[in-house]
Amino acid sequence: MTLPLATRPEFDHYYVANGDNHGLDAVTVSVGLASLGSIDGEMHLDHGDAVPSRNIVLTLRPNTNYVNWTSEQFRRFLYTYFTPKSTVRLIFTTDEIDHPVDIFGVVEGMTNNPFSDTLEFQVSIICPDPYFQAITPEVISGTANSSDETPTVVSITNPGDLPAAVFIRVQYVGTDGFDTRMQLGSPVFTHFTVLDVPITSSTSLEVSSVRLKKFARSVDIGYATYRNVFTYVESGSEFPVLEPGINYFSLITDTGDQSWEMTFFPRFDGI
Repeated sequence: MTLPLATRPEFDHYYVANGDNHGLDAVTVSVGLASLGSIDGEMHLDHGDAVPSRNIVLTLRPNTNYVNWTSEQFRRFLYTYFTPKSTVRLIFTTDEIDHPVDIFGVVEGMTNNPFSDTLEFQVSIICPDPYFQAITPEVISGTANSSDETPTVVSITNPGDLPAAVFIRVQYVGTDGFDTRMQLGSPVFTHFTVLDVPITSSTSLEVSSVRLKKFARSVDIGYATYRNVFTYVESGSEFPVLEPGINYFSLITDTGDQSWEMTFFPRFDGI
């Protein structure tokens, strides 16, 4: 396994051989428990479970010409990529996952192993979001059904091993629409319904269930502005999320003459 670092012309022929790596497996969940006092055992807290950050440790061994390089020169070279407190993006490819995945983290530190027979560095990276994500999105599109039609159910496969948030855009085709109902299930269907929000030649509807970036908004295409439409979301609606494996999706509007497009990034617990 190699870690290419040649992003500048003077380092085009220099790479780093990647040794032992740690922190790529699934992260252990911190289970919320509370003591029961005089009774043996503990009680599980329903909302007390949490997945902590991921700590990836890369062991780097240079594969280069020592005639032109000293240990100090190579250490300085690596510091240009792994400066403590800097944010880095790591991209991984494996035989088990069809597409490359990435993860973002903050460099905690980089140390030289003085007891190794060869020059060796260990880089510790803390990833606040512990999950790996495909760098290429999956995109699915279709046409809405009207409220008096039997909905066309589209099969959507999430190749990840974690639920995936989605971004959905509903656009005008030939007739204005107002009421939009999305149904998503695997196998139990949930719905997300927006009432009295127009979809016209100049406006579209966008819904996102991305963590910390959830929204439902009407977009003015001409002015590139948007307004929040949460007040028009029907009570009981749930943001659509794709479970691992096969999911079933349908979209209904009052007129059925709109197109929709769904975008999502598969996510993985470990690689």
